[in-house]
Amino acid sequence: MNLELKTVITVSVRHYNSLKYIKGLAKLRERYSNLGLNLVAGNRLYLTEKEQKRPIAKLLKKAVKLAVKIFNDTEVFVGTEGVINIVSKLAAEHEIIPFLLMDKNLEEQITKIKTINKNGIIALYTPFLIFSKEDSDLNGMIQLADYALRRKWVRKYLTRKGHNFNQIQALFKEKKKAPNMKHQSMETLLHVFKELSIFGDMQTISRHLERLREVNIIIGFPLREEESQVRHFAEVL
Repeated sequence: MNLELKTVITVSVRHYNSLKYIKGLAKLRERYSNLGLNLVAGNRLYLTEKEQKRPIAKLLKKAVKLAVKIFNDTEVFVGTEGVINIVSKLAAEHEIIPFLLMDKNLEEQITKIKTINKNGIIALYTPFLIFSKEDSDLNGMIQLADYALRRKWVRKYLTRKGHNFNQIQALFKEKKKAPNMKHQSMETLLHVFKELSIFGDMQTISRHLERLREVNIIIGFPLREEESQVRHFAEVL
């Protein structure tokens, strides 16, 4: 199996220097043909108070117009989190690729994009963990805990189910292995993990991917950082 290595640089458009940074990538594009670009609105955790208030629709439009000029012969991905309608319209106008995250309501998000940009390409990011039926070791899911617990809907869901969010967060931070929690708590977390990732044996992974027929590009992140994980995932794609 031949694997092609590609570097995709992510730029937050709400950062003050984002356009300058995208322009600076033009020289890199001349040297490295395997360079791609992913534009995102930007997580509030990594933005100043002033940057958080910048008008995202206007900034995305400017960034996309500049990006498609520089990256005119390769994919330009644009993250849809919180801005799915804006990105869908930009995709229809400029042939950029909406970049979804594996999450609840994924089918609804795909439908939104397809309604605005019927024949466009869609990309999806998903963490994954492959294990055999005999070795159902979920310790790899520990890496997904912080990623999951940052999401507002996850925090609300855990609270609604009667779990102490801060206690669960502390347990995961303290241990390198999946914490020994009460069965009910772990069951609730597994439900959350199923919404945010793909995990199980090869057959289970294959069934999950079969449901993603309308997604054209899948970017997988191995929760267990082993070459075998990447190769097995590629086999079922």
